[in-house]
Amino acid sequence: MKNKNRPSVHSFVVGFILVALAVIDWHDQSTTTPPTSVTQSAPRGPLNVRKEIHDTWLTSLDQLSARSGDPELLEIRDFVRSHAVLAEPIPGDVRLLSTAPKQDPWFSFVPMIETDETLGDPWQAFATQPFMGSYVPYQRVMIVKDFLIAPLWRGLVFAHEGWHAKRHLTGQTQKNGDWQHCLEEVGAHSFENRVARSIGGTPYAEYIRQELKRIDAELTRVNATIQQAFPNPPTVYDFRLDQAFGQALSDTDRENRIFNASVDAMFQYIDMNWRIPHNEKHGQKAAILCTMYRKNGIL
Repeated sequence: MKNKNRPSVHSFVVGFILVALAVIDWHDQSTTTPPTSVTQSAPRGPLNVRKEIHDTWLTSLDQLSARSGDPELLEIRDFVRSHAVLAEPIPGDVRLLSTAPKQDPWFSFVPMIETDETLGDPWQAFATQPFMGSYVPYQRVMIVKDFLIAPLWRGLVFAHEGWHAKRHLTGQTQKNGDWQHCLEEVGAHSFENRVARSIGGTPYAEYIRQELKRIDAELTRVNATIQQAFPNPPTVYDFRLDQAFGQALSDTDRENRIFNASVDAMFQYIDMNWRIPHNEKHGQKAAILCTMYRKNGIL
């Protein structure tokens, strides 16, 4: 059957880069203390809308967990449900909309709505860029956007960010810095890749096999190793990603799938072709991620 590929329109990677750069100063303004406590004043935005987004993301994580059954995913789902506190953005901070647990650790869960872009940075940057979700460790905040995203893929995005939140709030994240950031992302992507493969079935497996062949052919063409010249992600969308995860509902949905599947293929390529200890493979994956991030301005 002929592939019904669809061209992508925006660059998810560039959008994420701009957001990452916009929040650097915000990260530096505090340590790992939680944001503001519950206020008795009326919420700035419609609570019911934020609550609906909050419930939609949690439902997607539940659906993904039921479909996959991955033990680590189930732990992350339970952690998120027990430790996320609904909140809204205010200038330079967040305000809680529900009671925080008496015991740490907990984090603010901020569903963003259209009017949040009027609050200045970092909220303006978050509101105007096409990222789906992001955990901001030094403010203990998870930010999600109300994009059109297929439920299973929304669950995967949430699981990735939940992995970061659980690691950070249980003291497993190591010291700061670019290298540590890349090492952490290897862990988050490896977890996400495993869950994606557990639900993606034959269509996803076939797509990854195609990507592995494309990577190998491109490296052969330029006579380089994967460390020297990792091929860019595909520029078109393959219908098999819809078969694997449900029909994509937006360009952002499609582009996020392409990027994350590309990372999965890159990791698998290293595992298949490099006969080195596991910890060295982990470092090589981090090195390639760092190179990709620096190339695109993230680091």
